[in-house]
Amino acid sequence: MILNSFNKSQPPEVPQMLYSAVVEQARQPAFFLHHGFADTVTGRFDCLALHLYLFTRRLVADPHPLAASLNQEVFDHFVRDTDRALRELGVGDTSVAKRNKKLLRGFYAMVDELGAPLGNGDETLLAETLAARFKEHEGDQATFDASVIARYTLDCAEHLQAQDMEAILAGRLTWPDVPPRKGRHARNDRTTRR
Repeated sequence: MILNSFNKSQPPEVPQMLYSAVVEQARQPAFFLHHGFADTVTGRFDCLALHLYLFTRRLVADPHPLAASLNQEVFDHFVRDTDRALRELGVGDTSVAKRNKKLLRGFYAMVDELGAPLGNGDETLLAETLAARFKEHEGDQATFDASVIARYTLDCAEHLQAQDMEAILAGRLTWPDVPPRKGRHARNDRTTRR
């Protein structure tokens, strides 16, 4: 137990600040109004999972000695938040763990699917992969805009990679602007700070 006192990677509020910044970006209305993420539990989870993946991908690639522990702490917030959300939706105690595991399996599958096209900067393959992953959740009322989300995803990866690790360790995270509507992609940056 005492060893845990010496393993603190950063102030305890930093992982929560970063996770909140990820959530805030993933909750931008344009994703749901203009780009086809369904404004449902599944659609909101999908959008959050995509942004969390982009953030964790940034940390996994960083050689800083605190990057791995920070990544784990932010991911732990995501797992707890998913658990809490399921309980608030009325999922019974006996089913929460099973449902949460299913969501997390989906997250890891997305990581596997997006890794190669994102790593290679292959926008066409990334759009196809995103469409295959997310279109099935959108129902009849929305059309998932895979080409715009692919371009945005690549922009996010580049933007996050350019951020200073010391700023991230202090809880500061910025994202590119969400494309405001189909066919248009804003290049100005929106800063998310806590």
